[in-house]
Amino acid sequence: MIYFVCITIMAASYFAGKEIAKIYVKRDRFFKNLSEFCDFLKSNISFFQTKISEIFDGYIKDYSSEFDNIYKQFQNLIMDENGKSVAEDIKFLKAEDKVTLNNFLKGLGKSDQKNQMMLIDNFKNYALKRSEECASARRSQEGLIFKVSLAVGAVICILII
Repeated sequence: MIYFVCITIMAASYFAGKEIAKIYVKRDRFFKNLSEFCDFLKSNISFFQTKISEIFDGYIKDYSSEFDNIYKQFQNLIMDENGKSVAEDIKFLKAEDKVTLNNFLKGLGKSDQKNQMMLIDNFKNYALKRSEECASARRSQEGLIFKVSLAVGAVICILII
C-alpha cells in the first residue's frame, strides 16, 4: 500500500513539474502570437484603415489560436472602456507585462494613424523581446523545475516510508 502511495506521489510530482514548466512555453507562444497580431493590426490600420473592433474580429476569424478568448477580451476592453484590466485575468503573465499590455490596448484607436503605427511598432518590439526572454528562461528553468518537483515528490515518499 505504501509503495502505491509513493508511486502516486511521484506521478503527481512529475505532472506538476510538467505543468509548471508549461507556463514558460505558453508565455513564449503568447508573445510570439502578440507580435504577429501587431503585424496584422498595423497592415489593417495603415492599408485598409479598418476599425479596431473589425480588426479583432478578422484576426480571430483568420488566425485561430489558443489565445482567441484573450483577444475577444481585448476587443471588449477597447469597446467598453470601463477601465477594467483584462490582462489581470491572464495568469501566465508577469505583473509588468500585464501593465504594458493594458497600456497598449488602451492606447489603440486614441490617436492619429502615424502615432498608432509608432505605438504598434514599439509594442511589437517589446513583444519580440519578451518572447526571446521567455524562450531563454524556458531553456534554463524548465529542466530545473521538473527536477525540483521530482525531488519534492521523492522527499515526501522517503518521509512516508
